[in-house]
Amino acid sequence: MSHPILSAKNIKKRFTHPTPIEVLSQIDLDILPGDSVAIMGRSGEGKSTLLQILGTLDTPTEGTLQLLGKSALKGTDNLRNRHIGFVFQQFNLLEDFTALENVMMPARIGRKDFSQAKQKALEMLELVGLKERAHHFAKQLSGGEKQRVSIARAFFNDPDIILADEPTGNLDKATAEAIHTLLLNFAHDQNKALLLVTHDPELARLCKKQYTLSGGCLTSSL
Repeated sequence: MSHPILSAKNIKKRFTHPTPIEVLSQIDLDILPGDSVAIMGRSGEGKSTLLQILGTLDTPTEGTLQLLGKSALKGTDNLRNRHIGFVFQQFNLLEDFTALENVMMPARIGRKDFSQAKQKALEMLELVGLKERAHHFAKQLSGGEKQRVSIARAFFNDPDIILADEPTGNLDKATAEAIHTLLLNFAHDQNKALLLVTHDPELARLCKKQYTLSGGCLTSSL
């Protein structure tokens, strides 16, 4: 049996200000190689909070999180940079950098060879249909183009898992379907994993596993 790429046990998240509230309560989730996982739920249910915890960008109040069998709760910057790709709902691009420079950012952080990183970044931009926009500044791109740049950046380091928050919410139908295929093939064909938060039931149905987050609890939708 395959070992999980990401394993969350008894994850809880409480906020105390301005009023005490438990957003997540006893979340258990194992994500295996080849998995594509969709999490749905109403706004305000804590989907983005859960995604940030699973991506080691936030810490739970209680619980354990393992990435490739290693604890991912403390001192995880290097582990995260090497093994997790992110697609953020708000893109998180540097507006005064080009599309190419934004995609290359993981290489700068990892101090990789510039010429090899540039070639890889161009390949990733071509993959999402934006090679001709490589030298345009992020602030010159449309919302849909920015989302595709963020997806190219997520692919750049060849991560073991991609975490995506509404990955195609800003794209037209044809482009969204192409990106769906790219993300799902990443998990299925390369024996890696995809975890996405979405309001799109059609996208959720394409995933191997489907969950609903409600009242702080995660339940299988199948």
